[in-house]
Order: sequence, then structure tokens, then C-alpha cells
Amino acid sequence: MKKIDIKLKILFLIFVFGILSFISYDLNKYEAFYIPDFTVNIFFSKLVAEEHTLKYCNEYAVKYNAPVFGGRYFVRAKDDGCVTHAYFHGYIIILAIFRMINESLIYFVTPLLAVIALIFFYKISRLFFDEKTSLLGVIILSFSVPFFSFSVIYYNNLALFAFFLGALYFFFKLLQTNATRYYILFPIFLSIAIWARYPAVLFSIPLIIGFFSGGYRKKFYFLNRDEISIKDSNEAKLLISALVFLIMILPLFALNIDLYGHPLGLFFSQQTSFNQYTTEAVMHEYGIENKGISFYGFDIMFSNLKYFLKLNSIISIFSAIALVYFIINKQKRKEIFFSNTFWILTGIALFCCLFYLGVDWYDPIAYKFMILPSLGRYLLPVHAIMILLSSYIVISSLKCADPRAGKIVIAAVVIFIIAFNLNITVNEVSGLNNMKLWVLAAEHKQNIILEAVPEKDAVIFTRYSDKYIFPKRTTVIYTAFPPETRIKQTSDLAEKLLNDGVPVYFINESGARYDIFTVDEYLSEFEKNNMSSKLANNESVYIYKVHLN
Repeated sequence: MKKIDIKLKILFLIFVFGILSFISYDLNKYEAFYIPDFTVNIFFSKLVAEEHTLKYCNEYAVKYNAPVFGGRYFVRAKDDGCVTHAYFHGYIIILAIFRMINESLIYFVTPLLAVIALIFFYKISRLFFDEKTSLLGVIILSFSVPFFSFSVIYYNNLALFAFFLGALYFFFKLLQTNATRYYILFPIFLSIAIWARYPAVLFSIPLIIGFFSGGYRKKFYFLNRDEISIKDSNEAKLLISALVFLIMILPLFALNIDLYGHPLGLFFSQQTSFNQYTTEAVMHEYGIENKGISFYGFDIMFSNLKYFLKLNSIISIFSAIALVYFIINKQKRKEIFFSNTFWILTGIALFCCLFYLGVDWYDPIAYKFMILPSLGRYLLPVHAIMILLSSYIVISSLKCADPRAGKIVIAAVVIFIIAFNLNITVNEVSGLNNMKLWVLAAEHKQNIILEAVPEKDAVIFTRYSDKYIFPKRTTVIYTAFPPETRIKQTSDLAEKLLNDGVPVYFINESGARYDIFTVDEYLSEFEKNNMSSKLANNESVYIYKVHLN
């Protein structure tokens, strides 16, 4: 029976992986992206796979010392004329490793990370709950809105989620068994989670506090040193754990120094992101202050919380019932609220909420209910904890019922929750149906631009169309120039390229969100510098070809 159970679990994971992989391939096979994050992750993973570097040094950027060639979410690297990405390295490197094995494997990386996350979610659940609760939690998480949606696209949050869950599992096993292998596995998974996204450091604070609290610290301060060997001592295990962590994390510091000139990366360096001036302009327009710590008020926090609860409406109700049950039931209250593990998980949830709920997630259609805004993917750990609580209360409430009736009720609950979540995942504003439409629209725009720009060595000046055409064509994000000198620097760069015989195009893109200047102001400056522009097409995307007079 046990073997059959294991086979069923494996079959379920294969089933989930198959569904996610099919959707991932269907969405991403066009290589036309509607979100610049995807362009960045795909381009730099290919750069790592083929050239083993995270620096993009365009020959013209180096020649003119103008690091504005590339995509909007690029950033100026330490070396003159070179750029790199404005994100985190881990997910890009994971994508690159799979691309080095086989190019087509890239479609299956995020679904694989999702399966890894499910495995560790199950193993963590089994440390504290019974088999039924754990399995129910895995099934609900698999088809929940945030998890399913972000398991088929090129965001790095699943990498953080999967490896942080792995680190959390090995941490709890370390506390339970004190086995040496967990002192090694925990820092490995934690460091990979940090490589994926730096906020993993913040989410680790509750682990550190929990480790040195209560009975755990006695292991380190009340040893009879005459009766224990150095091999088995906890001090030695801690030293091994620290060394493993340093071995894993020091290359990250070295890479950051090489790319950004600072061991802690872009956020602590003076480098300028291509999107920096655009972001500052938008924030100023909407009266948003740029803060070091992203907290914009309790009204924003409660608004985000309302959105998050709506995204997880059924789970929110069940998890709230579970919390009330824990408070009312004296025995459970004692078991839960006096458990070090409970406070560790609570600490992780609070850090996630404090770090992300207070942020004003600007979106042009923020007044519509959406799946994809950043809040949904950043709060995946909180979402997982809520699902675990919901699963517990469902299973617990049916323990006194007739076994057959209980199975029917559980099946009905699972089917209802999955159907409810899949309906949102597929049909809402940013659901799978619209994702596919956005991808096809991106491919259509890509084709329009490429047809109007037949020269493969052409340079296209753009505000935001890089996500459609880079790297099929070289793009210049001219809004990366400071506003004070932007028009002049854009004109000067276009003139230098034309003097070198490089075809130059300029896309007429609307939207005050992306630039404080109009296209006509740039074209007028071109005329002042002995250049002219002519419309290269008659499509919905207006593209001008720039010539020297």
C-alpha cells in the first residue's frame, strides 16, 4: 500500500509538471515577450550559456561609452560601455545551466522549480501534520492562483520559493535531529535562495532567532566537552555550516563586485538602471516618494491586503477559521502558541507582509482585479502557510465524520477549490487566456517592427519596444539618458551611428509614463544636427528611418 501511495504521489507530480510544462511551452515558444523581465532573464541566460558572462558589451556602447544599448531593465556595469541586468543572478544562472544542456529545456525550468517547491512543501507539512493534511495542502497549492500562474512564466520568484522551502525543511530537520547532513544541506539551499532573490536574507532572520531560542541554545552552551569529540560537537557542525554558506555566498559577492563594483550588488552601488529615470518620473507624477524602505502608509498596506485576500478568497476564509480554532481550543492553543516552529513560520509570514504589503504597486490597470501584479508572487510563502492552515481545518473538521462521507466531502472541497482557482487563473484580466493574447500581440508587434527594419545590423531607438525586438535587433533605450541632457545625447548618438554607416530607426511611441519629452522634440533636434527622418511603414507602430542630410 505504501508503494502504491508513493507511486500515486509521483504520478501526481508528473501530472502537474506536464500541465505546467505544456502551458509554459505554449506561452513562451514565440520568443516575443510582453514583460521586460522576461526579455532580461532570457537574454542573459543565453549570454551565460554561450559566453559565460553576465556582461553585455555592445561594440558601439564601448566605442562611444554610451551604455544605453539593450533592454529597459538593464543597468550600467562597472566597465565602460558595458551593461548587465538589474535583477538577481540565481534564476538566470539556473536557466543558463539548462540551456547549456539543451536549448529547449528552458521551457521546463520554472515548472520543475514548481515541482521542487511542492515536494518541500509536502515534506515540511509532514513534519507537523498528518498525511491527509499534507496531501490536501499540496493539491490545493498546485492549482492555486498565484502558484499556478507564476509557474509558467519567466519570473524568478519560484526559484526563491522552491529553494527557501528546501532550506526551511532542512532547518527544521536540523532542529529535530541535529544530524550533520542537515547542517550542510541547510546553508546550500539557503544560499541558492539568496542567489535567486536577496530578500531570502530577511526571511532567514526568524530562523536564526528560532535557532538560538529556547532549548536549542542549550546544545551549544551546556556540553560536557570531556565526553564529546570535536567531530560530533555542535560547535564543529556550526563551523561546517558556516563554511558551506561562505563557500556558496562568496562567489556572489565576487560577481557583484565585478559587475557593479559593490559586493552587495546594484542596490548598494551608484550604477544607473535604464529604467531609473522613467521610474522616478512616474513616481513624481503620481506623488509617490522614492524611499529606501518601501512603506507608503497603512492605507496602501490595507489596500494591498484586500487585494491579496481577494486573490486567495476561499483560502483566506479557511485559514481564518483555523486561527480562530487554535485560539479557542485550549489544547491546540498550548500546542501551537508555545511551539518555537509556529513562531518561526509566523516570523517569516510577518517579514513577507511587512516587506511587500506597504509598497505601492503601480500598475496602469490597477483598478482591475489582476493575477500578475508583483504582490501575488512576492507573498507566495504567506500563501503557502494559509493553504497549510486551510488544509488542517478541513481535515480536522471531518475526523469525527463517517470515513466514507469524509472522503466525499474532501473530494468535493478539493474539486470546488481547484475549479474556483482555475477559473480565476484562466479567465481573469491577466489570466492564461489574456496571457496568450498578449503574447500573440507581442509577436505581431515584433513582426511589424522587424519588417520595417530589415537590416539586422540596424539600431532602433525605443522607449519600451525592446521587450518585443531585443536581441533580434539592437535597441537603444534613450530614456536612460538623464532628462537634462536626454534630447541632445540621443541626437548625438544617432549622428555618430549614422557616420559609422549604421542604419538608425526611431519608434514613435506614445505615453507620458515613459518620457517627459515628445517624439517631435527628438525629431526636431535631429533636423538641427543635419539629420532627417522618414516614416518607414504605415502600420500601427510608426517607425522612422533616420538619415544624414
